[in-house]
Amino acid sequence: MLRATLRKLHEHTSFKRDPIGYHRRQGVHIGERLDLIGGHPKTFGSEPYLITIGDDVTISNEVVFITHDGGLRVIRHEHPGAFYYAPITVGDRVFIGAGAWLLPGVHIGAGAIIGARALVTREVPPNTVVAGVPARPIKSVEEYVSGHVEDWLDTAGLASVEKRGILEKHLMGDPPIMPAS
Repeated sequence: MLRATLRKLHEHTSFKRDPIGYHRRQGVHIGERLDLIGGHPKTFGSEPYLITIGDDVTISNEVVFITHDGGLRVIRHEHPGAFYYAPITVGDRVFIGAGAWLLPGVHIGAGAIIGARALVTREVPPNTVVAGVPARPIKSVEEYVSGHVEDWLDTAGLASVEKRGILEKHLMGDPPIMPAS
């Protein structure tokens, strides 16, 4: 019991200190410049060594990688060796939205965007936006970008106070005038 508690504490401390290094030590093949937003020690599942992540990838909050099919447990009394595993590969310059799940054998092509809460069950072509349960192509990345150009607000490199001022001005309008008390 004490040993298990100490192991969990060490895992948590190691993860908090260097999340990318932690996942690399677990076996995840990670390229350059991974932006892991809100990850946790189990983000890459029980077989992290079956996962390959390309360069310049962003993985949002609560994304889950599943490299096995646990449903085969229902037939293990007849087929004790029934286990299925498959790798997951994420190409370069991919964005994976919050809460997405990637299932065994999935390959995500370079430049793809995975929508929030998508359930990715099959290959995602390069430069494609997918969303839904199960995830389906909804448009090309080019169509996605061209549909949002007029909405862009450049906040790169701004301090949080400056960013807030720009966002409030452009998105919230003029602040309401509060009556004097």
